[in-house]
Amino acid sequence: TTTTSTEEEEAPTRGGGGTSSSSSSFRTTTTTSSGNGSVGGGGGSKEASVYSSYCKAIHSANHYVYIENQYCVSSTAGGGVHNKVIDVLLQKLKQKIIARETFRVILLITHPEEQGDTALSILRWQYQTLCRGGNSLVEQLLSLFPRTVVDNYLTILFLRTYAYIDGV
Repeated sequence: TTTTSTEEEEAPTRGGGGTSSSSSSFRTTTTTSSGNGSVGGGGGSKEASVYSSYCKAIHSANHYVYIENQYCVSSTAGGGVHNKVIDVLLQKLKQKIIARETFRVILLITHPEEQGDTALSILRWQYQTLCRGGNSLVEQLLSLFPRTVVDNYLTILFLRTYAYIDGV
């Protein structure tokens, strides 16, 4: 089942030491997937609903994009990868930087389940996609906007280690 939900909520506006009676609304889009095509089944069919949902959510974002993904590999890495999510993200960032609008992208790259050489290969592709390799997201932004502080628009967090706290 692939689920995409959009929610609109009212958020109270705080100001001057108290809570104001005015409020602003915000919209969130959440995409999860566990359908046949997403988990290796589907009889060879190509599952694209999560991919489409990512692209649609990025296109419609007004203020921020948050993506949490342990396999963030896109066509900016080269090598025959056809995933265009990072390209769509790059276009959105370019649009917001040119317009000088406040916009934040937060990419949280979690630890992959794989280990050894497979994990290193995934890591290499992720770095080529995001920050190394000549055509990465960060390199393109720095090349296009040399006088812009890219960190004001893009934060990439790699969670490569983990620990147990009090045995949990």
